[in-house]
Order: sequence, then structure tokens, then C-alpha cells
Amino acid sequence: MYFSPNTLNSTFLRFHQALNTRGLGLGRTAARNVWANIVLGRNYSAAASLAKAKGKTPAVAITIDSIRARLLYRSREVSKAIALEIFIEAIGDQLPNLSERMQELVQAVRSKEGTCLIQASGDDYGLGLMDSEFAGYLGIAQLYNFDLTEQEQCWFRASADIIKAVVNAAAGVKDWHLIHAANIRLCQKKEDEVFAKFCTKHLDSLCESTSSSLLEEFPPLEMADWDLDFDAIYNTVYGVFERYIFECRSNWLKIDCKLADAVLDHLSVRLRETLKWMCDSVDEEIIEDPLGTLTHSARLPMEKMLQLN
Repeated sequence: MYFSPNTLNSTFLRFHQALNTRGLGLGRTAARNVWANIVLGRNYSAAASLAKAKGKTPAVAITIDSIRARLLYRSREVSKAIALEIFIEAIGDQLPNLSERMQELVQAVRSKEGTCLIQASGDDYGLGLMDSEFAGYLGIAQLYNFDLTEQEQCWFRASADIIKAVVNAAAGVKDWHLIHAANIRLCQKKEDEVFAKFCTKHLDSLCESTSSSLLEEFPPLEMADWDLDFDAIYNTVYGVFERYIFECRSNWLKIDCKLADAVLDHLSVRLRETLKWMCDSVDEEIIEDPLGTLTHSARLPMEKMLQLN
């Protein structure tokens, strides 16, 4: 975002009006200095002189908290929501003159209904495009021909919360939270589908590895059923799955998806019951194949949860 003498003045006028309409009015000089400090980090006269000398000058990092802090310095305490509203109103229709890159993002959001801009820590520029039809997001660094200078990249990352709000407002996005909620549901569905495919593919090895680890941790000949703590069994099962998932290195394969929670919980209950039976049966009969018995017991809940029968 770059300010010229003209855009610095026009945005200030809107800023001043936004304060007045909310009963937060300041004197003209004080308001000028607050606005100049928000966007350029210096009082208005110095900021205007710098912008005049250079034609336009880059903005400092702008965040919701920095806006609130500048207003609080003038004894104007506002919420995050109000600080955001004031800044958006101040920018008004000047965005194309302030930032060509942000205006490009506005066009990208407008190009498809149900799209919004989000903060995305995984993106080089700290932002991503999300819609209500496809799981996940597209980092703006991946957009064709959207290359930022090193200075611009630092500013985008530092000012991501403000950029997100300004771009969505300029693009007319009012229901971004609904888009976000719909995308979360799609992501959860995708994660469950990937986890189900993973379990189906590795069913035999998962069941055998889990059973082997449990028998090492809880040998039936040495355990009493009251020693078979559910949390300890669950942690062992979780550890086996976590290791397999880590080795697969898939973006959508997660140990904490909803289906994984259900499968691991159900599997742990079933395996605990089988281990208790094996402990109780030690004195009554010889269990010839403990690993095979426990592995078979592991397959049943897995097949049921994954609907493999």
C-alpha cells in the first residue's frame, strides 16, 4: 500500500468522518496526526512532505491492534470490530490508487461467487483464497503473475489481518464466516475420506503392528485386568497410527480428523476387552497365538468403522 499526497489527504478526510459519526471525534490536527501515524508511522506534516518528495511512499505495517493503539493514545478506546470498520471506511474507494496488488485480490475474490480472502500462515505472503465448493485454500503466492517485492511481501505478511478485511469488504463479501464454515466441513469430509483410504490400504499392517505393540506393553501373562488402563492402551494405539501417518507424509492425512478419533476410540475399547479376556484366560487355557488373536480382534472394529464388509 502506497500513499501519495492526494490519497493521504482523501483517506484522512474519510477517517475523520468515520470518527465523528461514532462519537469519537478529534480536532482536525490531532485526527490528521493519528491517521498519518496509522498508515505511515509519523505525524501528518512529515508524512505529507515525504509523500510529496517521493510521489508516493509505502505504508508501515498496519494491524487492527496498531490502529487501536494509535486511537487509544488519543484516549479513544475502540473494539477490534470498530477499529476495522473505521479503517475500511477511511480507505473507501481509494484502494485501486493505494495498492494495485490488493485490487488484484479484490478481482480474484469477485471472479467466483462464494470466495473470500483468509489469513494463511502456510502461504509465503500470509494470505489465501478460500471458497465454499473446494476443501482448503489457494495461497496467493501461487496465483499466476502475483509476485511481490521483498518489501511488499514483508508488508503483506505483517498486515494480513487488515488486507483480508479490506479486500473482502471491497469485493462485497459479507458472509465470509459462512464460506469459512462450509470450507471447514469440506475439509473434514476430505480428511475422513483420506483417512479411510489409508486405513483400508494398510489394514493388515496397522492391525498387526498395533497388536504387537500392545502385547509388548501389556503381556497377558504378567498383567491383571485392573492394570489395563484405557488411556494407556489408547496412547499405544495412537502412537502406532501416528507413526504410519507420519511416514505417509500426505497433506490431507491427519491423526486428529473426526473419523480417526472415532476409529481409534472404538479400536482401543475393543482391544482392551480382548486383552482383559486374554489375561483372565491365562490360568484356564493356553492361548496359542496371542498376536493372531489380538490382530483378529483389531480387524473387526476397523472393518466395521470403515464399512469394508
